[in-house]
Amino acid sequence: MSTRLKTAFAAAAAFLFATSALAATYTVPTSKYPTIQAALDACNVNGDEVVVSPGIYFENNLDFQGKSIHLNSSSGNTVTIIDGQGSGTLLRFENEENNEAIIEGFTIRNGGTGIRIEDSSPTVRDCKIINCGATNGSAQGG
Repeated sequence: MSTRLKTAFAAAAAFLFATSALAATYTVPTSKYPTIQAALDACNVNGDEVVVSPGIYFENNLDFQGKSIHLNSSSGNTVTIIDGQGSGTLLRFENEENNEAIIEGFTIRNGGTGIRIEDSSPTVRDCKIINCGATNGSAQGG
């Protein structure tokens, strides 16, 4: 293998390592990130992860804002719940998020719309969506 080729491989490996090393993990709830959306807003590198502790989170309009973030519950969908309190869209993927925008391990309940996906292709794993339904307007699926 030529010296140039070895140098190119070394540079590529260093770049990949540096990129993954920049990814951060944000934990919810903490004093700095009391809500899921606060942690999502803080994410600024594709590959950042938001880890949510067990509990019921009364939030809606959660938005990944086009970022490739992994939103993950620390203990699974039976104990980590996003509750919309009967109105609104709970999660939005409307900014061309790709399959590296991941939500995993939540119960999503009591919203007008559980998850709205438009012009995006997020990954949804091990989530239960219950008691969500639009009452005025339209519901969409796909």
